[in-house]
Amino acid sequence: MSLRTLIKQIVISILSFEARLVIKKHRPRIIAVTGSVGKTSVKDALYDIMKESYTVRKNKKSFNSEFGVPLTILDLPTGWNSPRAWMLTLYRGALRVISRAPYPAWLILEVGADHPGDIARSLAGISLDIAILTRVGDIPVHVEFFPSVDAVLHEKASLLDALRLEGTAILNGDDTRIAPLAKTLSNKTVILYGTHPENTVCAENIHIVYENNIPSGLAFSLITKDDMYPVTLSHTIGAHHAYTALAAFAAGVSAGISPQDAAMRLSHISPTPGRLHLLEGIRNICLIDDTYNASPLAVAAGLSTLRDITSAGIKVAILGDMRELGDMTESAHKDAGKDAAISADILIFVGDNAKLFAQGAQEAGVDHAHMHIFADAQEATTQLSNLIPDGATVFVKGSQGVRMERIVKALLAHPKQASHLLVRQEEEWAKR
Repeated sequence: MSLRTLIKQIVISILSFEARLVIKKHRPRIIAVTGSVGKTSVKDALYDIMKESYTVRKNKKSFNSEFGVPLTILDLPTGWNSPRAWMLTLYRGALRVISRAPYPAWLILEVGADHPGDIARSLAGISLDIAILTRVGDIPVHVEFFPSVDAVLHEKASLLDALRLEGTAILNGDDTRIAPLAKTLSNKTVILYGTHPENTVCAENIHIVYENNIPSGLAFSLITKDDMYPVTLSHTIGAHHAYTALAAFAAGVSAGISPQDAAMRLSHISPTPGRLHLLEGIRNICLIDDTYNASPLAVAAGLSTLRDITSAGIKVAILGDMRELGDMTESAHKDAGKDAAISADILIFVGDNAKLFAQGAQEAGVDHAHMHIFADAQEATTQLSNLIPDGATVFVKGSQGVRMERIVKALLAHPKQASHLLVRQEEEWAKR
């Protein structure tokens, strides 16, 4: 074990210990959400629903790791790569333990898993009132570090082990891997959500809303066993955002908010940056910013959304590498290239695996004249103005390491707003 790894483990252990002491002292009620896609969007939507009724805290950004979860509980910033900053963080954590300051009634914890056992480590000693599982899919993100997709499912499902005896499990009823977990929870309250009518909470008539022939949001009917509520999500598109809304609605109602209030607040939630966020681009370009991260499942969903758009204008798909896919890297990129071929008129591929995207698109019949390959996002930004016509609809996605948000920023009509519209705009990210 290297000295760096040892120090990291010591810092995590101390932070986790401080976090457990704070929870024991203040006894907040706790909601946790995990899954291969949609975690952050559900967390943010649920926060917007609950903040009007309770004092509530959520992870900042996507601090969902062994570091991020205790930092959220302690309400402390990350130390990034500074030993001095981490020493100060640990000291401030100790002060949180003895502080008499008010503490939130609810915590909403997004919990990620890059490796087996991450969720159990992040939630060690923590009991949940509500657990939310979003979706796993056939090729989840971070599968590189798991022996199989079933191993990924097992890891995500371990969130349910932290549920209190009287806790509530909220599961994606349309995911054929997630839904069967309901049968293992006979002593818990289980809520299934999705588009199928047999779910506890379901969405019907999901469709894109347009303003002046430009996509402006997503609308659908939210159905429960007792009622129906019209919902419109502004500045975001993609049918899977209906799933986000359903999960947040179910959790909010489980936390004691009336169904009427929860449904009404859905129409006022703030879009999560980098998750199919509709932005105004230069030269009347409609930007669909989906640059937070990328997995085959999420890329397919984003490209499907691009296909569904009926407004006039050229469609452009800009795809960056999907990372951490292990043995599935080649097939996943080729499949995404084929999917892009039927979704857009112009294809732009970025990163080490750009040629794999292009091979898939070529197999689907796309001519080389309609494809462009760049080594990285920085190189792509220098050529975009020549490749994208006025009034185009542009979908941008890639794993966070490819930094596709730089491309979105280059196309923003108001780049000075990037700090609150885009992901990874912090000073530490700017240095990378």
